Amino acid sequence: QWTDNSGSGNTVSAPSVASSPTLSSGVNPGVSFNAVDQFMMNASANMSFGAGKATLLVVRIADNDVIEQQNIPTYHTTISISPDNTWNDELSMQTDAVAHHSSSGNWTERHHQCYSSLPETEPAIITGIFTGKPGGIDMQVNGIATTAGVLSWGGPWDMASVNRRIRIGARTTGGPSPSFMFEGTILEVLAYDHVLTAAELTSVSDYLKCKHAIQYTTCNNPIDCSVPTSINGVNKQPNMLYQNAGNPFNISTTVAYQINHMSSNAAIQVYDLNGKVIRNYAISRAGSGSVEITAEGLAPGMYFYSLIVDGAKAGTKRMVVSK
Repeated sequence: QWTDNSGSGNTVSAPSVASSPTLSSGVNPGVSFNAVDQFMMNASANMSFGAGKATLLVVRIADNDVIEQQNIPTYHTTISISPDNTWNDELSMQTDAVAHHSSSGNWTERHHQCYSSLPETEPAIITGIFTGKPGGIDMQVNGIATTAGVLSWGGPWDMASVNRRIRIGARTTGGPSPSFMFEGTILEVLAYDHVLTAAELTSVSDYLKCKHAIQYTTCNNPIDCSVPTSINGVNKQPNMLYQNAGNPFNISTTVAYQINHMSSNAAIQVYDLNGKVIRNYAISRAGSGSVEITAEGLAPGMYFYSLIVDGAKAGTKRMVVSK
């Protein structure tokens, strides 16, 4: 679910309606995401972010197929920093690139060298690093910084100091309402109102990779989740949820898990696309285990399942029931 660690009064809210750091509009964390009414905004809509500093980490699953506008995949924005009423001076962090929209038709874009290795059905961590200096904008994928070159379509690699808001999962340009929406699932957001050190970024990225069972190799840089990871004073091995064995399935499938710490109870929960819990498989003790999920009573289509430990999600994945 949404997490606000910035300490600067940031909130997740619907337009002009402040709320606590949770998803609005009744959308369930990690199940579906409607970017129209869900933003992460700075404390005031009129504050300038041009000289601001921030580190944003977004765990998301997104289709790698992109819909491009002037070579920019506009429908797959993960992080956007933009004014409300103009297309000028927008900074948009797309599925595979950081793009600065300096004015109409003028883009500067920095691609990530490891993006092509990301699977379409697995979570990825997209990190935006904003130093508040000219050109001081960078992107990480699963904790690996971009080293690819900058491509320009007439615009400088910089952001002017104009009133803008931070948004997760939507672009708002040319008017007060979001213009383009993220397509996919946003599982978690960590926001800091400063630039994390290299050691801090590594620690937080490793923590998120283990928490969300990101086990595939990115740029030949795997992580060993048997080594305890830490964040904000946490120092323990993470609980793990694994991809179901047999996917798609039409009779049954097996979901494996590893619970290293629990104080009360745990469960595997299955959700439909509306976020409704349709199956609950109770887990009574820590350790390695698995549950069998049958297709009986399930219509063909996509579902989500989560590992719930002590009331918190320790991972979410997709599964497909076939005809």
